[in-house]
Amino acid sequence: FLEMNTRLQVEHPVTEQVTGEDLVEWQFVVASGGRLPRSQEEIPLDGHSVEVRLYAEDPANDYLPSPGTVHLLEAPEEPQARWELGVRSGSPVSSRYDPMIAKIIVDGRSRLEAIDRMSMVLGRLRVHGVATNRDLLRAILADGDFRTGQLSTALLDDNPSLAERTVDDKAENLHAVAAALHTALRLQERKTIQPFTGFGWRNVRSQADIVEIEGERGTHTVGLRLERDGRWTAEVGESTLEIRVLGDSGSRLVLDADGLRQVFQVAEYGHEVVVDSARGSYRFTEKTPLEYASDAAEGGGAVTATVPGAVVATPVSVGDRVETGDTLVVLEAMKMEHRYTAEEAGVVDKLLVAVGDTVDYQQLLVVVTGDAQSEAAS
Repeated sequence: FLEMNTRLQVEHPVTEQVTGEDLVEWQFVVASGGRLPRSQEEIPLDGHSVEVRLYAEDPANDYLPSPGTVHLLEAPEEPQARWELGVRSGSPVSSRYDPMIAKIIVDGRSRLEAIDRMSMVLGRLRVHGVATNRDLLRAILADGDFRTGQLSTALLDDNPSLAERTVDDKAENLHAVAAALHTALRLQERKTIQPFTGFGWRNVRSQADIVEIEGERGTHTVGLRLERDGRWTAEVGESTLEIRVLGDSGSRLVLDADGLRQVFQVAEYGHEVVVDSARGSYRFTEKTPLEYASDAAEGGGAVTATVPGAVVATPVSVGDRVETGDTLVVLEAMKMEHRYTAEEAGVVDKLLVAVGDTVDYQQLLVVVTGDAQSEAAS
């Protein structure tokens, strides 16, 4: 189809960057009765420009919006980068509006140079508090067909793996060590007696202090031991690392890990720690033993809304027996149906919505008591 809009497109900055013209100013000139300042033949094109839209959405979860609070938004300074931001650190991202939070435009002398610069800028961007499509954007920029221009609008349909969150196990382990070491160093700062001893409850120097944190691939058990010469020995998974702390400002940690210097940016939000480096951004949650026990007891029977919407079907009632995969509630949101199914066999214990109800993001919809929970209770 042919679309014609009597307005500027979202992508108009790329035109401004390669022409050096201000199209918004031109609009005001024309709206005031003036004429366009230049003809098409008078407009030079210089270099190449690439624009991406940064969204608070989760491509790995069917591109669902990720509302919440932007705890941190730190845009790297790059002369060739133009930032058009809709939020800043502390801003809320509502579930009721388009979740685009920024447009990023980067210039280069050629298309490939602009693409590489954009990838670098995205890699240095720090966004905490909401999921974003940053990793998807970087994956597209690195795709061979995209880089050579051999692509179509079917690129994502033909390459669904681009939207998958890929996690480097070694990198995640290293970031987990950085998160645990950050915690250990903060505890060491508070000690006034025998600072060379462990930071936990152990008094035996030959044993490591244990920190358990949850990452995207499950629990990381990190053992840390401070040696008398100031080195740290870190054990995670099947790896043992010798680490020296080269710099520590609280939020910036510089480590020599097995002879390789690496810089980590660390931010804390309650029990959550986000660690950023040149190798990616990793989020960890440190849980207390009481929280682990509580999680184990609760099971997975609570179903919450992943998007705000309207309830269009509730094919079950309280007391009904359901099997794994049975539909419990159907929501309509953004012109699409979202089905919420039972994660395990059991009995519907609570149905908290009815057809016609409007629900909010993360609102509790239904609770299923699983067979394992019922047996434990009896």
